[in-house]
Amino acid sequence: MRTSEHINKFRNREHPRLKSTDDIGMNGCFAIPLGLAVYAVCIVAEGNDQIPWEHVSAHIRMKQNGKWRMRCPTWREMCMLKEIFFKPTESCMQLHPEDASHINIHEHVLHLLRPTKQEIPFPPKICV
Repeated sequence: MRTSEHINKFRNREHPRLKSTDDIGMNGCFAIPLGLAVYAVCIVAEGNDQIPWEHVSAHIRMKQNGKWRMRCPTWREMCMLKEIFFKPTESCMQLHPEDASHINIHEHVLHLLRPTKQEIPFPPKICV
């Protein structure tokens, strides 16, 4: 995962529950501008020994007809977030778990995940 210097200016420092400071690294909430009145609201965790996964949860907030609306990120927006939060040499993934393991807290959120203690297995290149 990239370091936080290039995105700290987008860190949420005011929300009662989601605010964070620069001294906790990449962990926190960020509102990343992706276009005119379009923001990716991202909750980021850089992982630790107990949960060795880097994780970016994202939904889109956009102003439409004078009102703020939420929606799921598009593929292109998820690619932009991958470039912002992960190094070019790092792979990350979106995961569709089995039904019994699926938890949906927010209907408009997608996730980028990367294990920190193992490589992500890849199928043959023709399948990717």
